[in-house]
Amino acid sequence: MSALNVFPVTSAVGHTQRYEALLRATNAIGTCSDCDAAGDMLVKALRDVIPFDYLELVAFENETRTVAWHMLYSNGTRQSVSAKEVLIEDTPIEWVHESQQPLVIADWNNNEETRFPKHGECLIGLGIAATCVLPLARGDRRLGVLSIGSMRPYAYPTTKYVSSLWSPTRLLWRLTLP
Repeated sequence: MSALNVFPVTSAVGHTQRYEALLRATNAIGTCSDCDAAGDMLVKALRDVIPFDYLELVAFENETRTVAWHMLYSNGTRQSVSAKEVLIEDTPIEWVHESQQPLVIADWNNNEETRFPKHGECLIGLGIAATCVLPLARGDRRLGVLSIGSMRPYAYPTTKYVSSLWSPTRLLWRLTLP
């Protein structure tokens, strides 16, 4: 199922299903006893919200750019990368964390995106063509960044489209995190 078939949602039933899936994802994360279990639950629960082949979550220590926790899921498996190995500088993760705005790269293969060349090479190496990167915050407190990706170019068509997903996601994170 493609992202274009899932979003944008135009019916009340579709919106209800999206919010219910986001609530399930948030509740699943909140009931886990450790970060790894929460990460696994996040991957499983977000599948009901939006299709993806890649998911990266970076949680930062309070008011710093120091990575406290990191999870990378790519092409069906969880990848082993320690928090110390996570590159933040000159990546979409850094840009989104600083700006607190979503960022869509529609096609990493077309060489139009020149701000993050090393990150783009890494994603292309994983077979990821499109990404959608979302800030995670609670009020003014910046918590981290969630990045999802697809092997299909233009899977996440515009930043405006992403904002319809980003706003309720951010709201749910705000409501459920301490």
